[in-house]
Amino acid sequence: MIATIIPDVRNHYPVLLSEIISIITPQYGGTFIDCTFGQGGYTKKILNFPETKVIALDRDSESSIKAQELQNSFEDRLLFKNIKFSQLNNLKLKHENIKAVIFDLGYSLNQIKDPKKGLSFDSIGELNMKMGINEFSAKEAINQLDEKELTKIFKYFGDEADSKRIAHNIVEDRSKREITTEELVRIIESSKRKRNYKTHSATKIFQALRIFVNKEISELIYGLINAAKVVKKDGVIAVVTFHSLEDKIVKLRMPNATRPWTYVLDIVYGYLQLAAHLKQKTIPSGQSWNFASGEIFTVKDIAESLITPFKDVSIICDATSIGKEVEQLQISADKVFKYFQWQPKKEISVRLKQTADWYKMQSLKTGSQSMSNIMLNEYLK
Repeated sequence: MIATIIPDVRNHYPVLLSEIISIITPQYGGTFIDCTFGQGGYTKKILNFPETKVIALDRDSESSIKAQELQNSFEDRLLFKNIKFSQLNNLKLKHENIKAVIFDLGYSLNQIKDPKKGLSFDSIGELNMKMGINEFSAKEAINQLDEKELTKIFKYFGDEADSKRIAHNIVEDRSKREITTEELVRIIESSKRKRNYKTHSATKIFQALRIFVNKEISELIYGLINAAKVVKKDGVIAVVTFHSLEDKIVKLRMPNATRPWTYVLDIVYGYLQLAAHLKQKTIPSGQSWNFASGEIFTVKDIAESLITPFKDVSIICDATSIGKEVEQLQISADKVFKYFQWQPKKEISVRLKQTADWYKMQSLKTGSQSMSNIMLNEYLK
């Protein structure tokens, strides 16, 4: 007898549920923001604890159906908003003491299996990939963007080795017919120079398109920035990531890597000097010119300096190397000093304090613009 296991796509079980609950401690009550409500897995678990309240967000309008079901059970303890989590700052939270903000960045099985969303390379028909509140679809991207733009999307968001070949073949094929999901999969498979038997050939391209269509990277960045503004001082921002691009934003990777950190105005001033000398032909042209402070600090050193003005903030480090980054990077500025005496005006420690103070004012929405003017005027003296 042959038994076939059919996944129950009606239910979605959030990953790391128990781990997230142990971090945000809803058993002691409080108000929480679930930025990726989906099927309500995290929200329901939180609301099962008394004295809790959840503000749930989701850009997918279909999530409102599940939200209504939970609202019937938990009444005024659940507030649902059909918005993107980058719009956190639009919520009126003056009287809310937000204990934790949660992001689960993965897609549910329900969403992947939904043919209308067109997220999977197993789907049949029109490309879509819109998760709600979108400006365009994957169909428009594939059938309208030029070869250069498609190559960039596939390379940067999918890390696809054959990005250029795939983009070229897409542009060639779409001159004959509109590209559908099945057609796109066929083009990808025929364009790949080497087959990977562990993962589907279309995996990286579909990931790249999904990220591009839903602006996932900028959404995450603005979501985290706004989460930091609304969470209480000793609160928690918990993020479940699923791929390396998200990891790079959320985690402090390679904390022990060293870099020749240099203040941005020192570099700008250096390039202005360089341009003036090149125009006057007082230095040789057609050469490379490096600007660096010469002060070497680890990534962790810099991060710890920048969080100094913020109370109850800690850093989570990912000590593993990601990609092909160099562990120790050194740049010599001897050449620019020799030709036109460029060097930083002040030590990095001074600039770090100024930068940290600026971000503190920005977070409090008080005086960051005036401080920018002060810093600029001080530099130009």
